[in-house]
Amino acid sequence: MNGFVKIGAVVGILLCGSGMVSPVEAQVTPSGGGYLFRQKYSKGMKLVYDFTVNAEVVGMPGGGKNVVKATLTQEVLDVKNKVSSVNVTSSAMTMNGKPMPGGAGAGNSAIVKYDANGKLIGGKGGDDLSASMGFTPPNRPLKIGETFSSGKNSTPNLTAMTINYKFLGLKTVNGQQVAQFAVNSSMSGQANMTSVGTLLINMKDGFPVRSTITMNMSASMKQGAGKMQMKNVTTLVRR
Repeated sequence: MNGFVKIGAVVGILLCGSGMVSPVEAQVTPSGGGYLFRQKYSKGMKLVYDFTVNAEVVGMPGGGKNVVKATLTQEVLDVKNKVSSVNVTSSAMTMNGKPMPGGAGAGNSAIVKYDANGKLIGGKGGDDLSASMGFTPPNRPLKIGETFSSGKNSTPNLTAMTINYKFLGLKTVNGQQVAQFAVNSSMSGQANMTSVGTLLINMKDGFPVRSTITMNMSASMKQGAGKMQMKNVTTLVRR
């Protein structure tokens, strides 16, 4: 896999941990000694996120330090029988303010389907990274300090990955009350990856406000060309 494409693929995976949720109307309410993260889909709802990846790559041509940016949009197309069709579009990635070389990081789109609990149940178009994005809280109250896992995601070059969340508590950021989660995950296969970070969810509407994920990855290059080492710091910010 081209190194620059690897960056794009990993960014897509990190969006899962970064809380790129299904676009929904949500309400986070106290319940049973914890907080219930509920979701209700609404036709026409639209979320736009900007993400920035500060990437440092060692052991491959064109490596070094680079800044990758893109925009991702999710819009609810329709809601029928409690199943929502959502159009996911990503802009072309830029690297250091310029288009990525060789056509890598091109924009794409996918139409995916979520059930009433925000769980991905189908999709077509785009790649399986686009179709796998989603932060799905459990269908029960979460107490502060409690942990849960949000499904498994996979790609042709990486085996299944479970993203783990820990509810750290509530805080106020820029006048907004948010729920704070610690996030971690790991993946192995052609490449090995670990990531840790934090995620902030707006308590008023249930959507992510901001997340920061630090990822370390290593991968063996083809034909005995050595090993690539990558460290990314990904910041996802809601507009």
